[in-house]
Amino acid sequence: LINYWPTASGEPPPDMPHCGYDGSLCDHTKHIVLGAGLVIALVSIPLGYYLYRRGKEKQLYDMTWRIPRESVRLLDAAFGLKMLENENLNKFYGICFNQHNELLILWVLIARGSLEDILFNEEMKLSRNFQVSFAKDVVKGLLYLHTSAVQYHGLLCLQNCLVDSSWTIKLTNFCTEIIVAEKLARNEIKEMHKDVDDDIEFANGSRSNCVAFVLNFFALKQIKL
Repeated sequence: LINYWPTASGEPPPDMPHCGYDGSLCDHTKHIVLGAGLVIALVSIPLGYYLYRRGKEKQLYDMTWRIPRESVRLLDAAFGLKMLENENLNKFYGICFNQHNELLILWVLIARGSLEDILFNEEMKLSRNFQVSFAKDVVKGLLYLHTSAVQYHGLLCLQNCLVDSSWTIKLTNFCTEIIVAEKLARNEIKEMHKDVDDDIEFANGSRSNCVAFVLNFFALKQIKL
């Protein structure tokens, strides 16, 4: 009989399968490798995408331009400082972050130095007229601050009274209440005059400015001509 068997050639099947009865005569390594690779790909691709998204989200979170809700008040305070213009106030430029994510406060550099540097420089002898002029400049700067939105200096001392090239005093490092409050919370301001209560309301901070001015004026009076 011809074409009796329903095979392509019409011949009967072999007595033994090509790979043997248990498949041990064939090499299945290629199929195993392909299957394992497919499984690894199905697992690693979604996992890699997830980790990639998480990394990008972390980068966005760490970016310096991202403004947390709690920092909005600080930015408003910084804008208020930038708007101040007076011949006896140092110019505030703004705030920024460095590569270490540290907050930097930028002011105009006055190279001559602070009032403390000038007064305690033994090689520089200033007349009483200079000292009186310095005191008047400090009063003018404080008067402007007390009538502005800032309302007070907050860190008045000889180091924060700068002397420019024309021998004019310019107050610097004056802060709005949010910056002063942060310094108090971090113990950056550790001492306060005994007449000023520890729980002083910042809206009445001009009182502590007056105490600081008296102490600075006393330092001026003690300088020997």
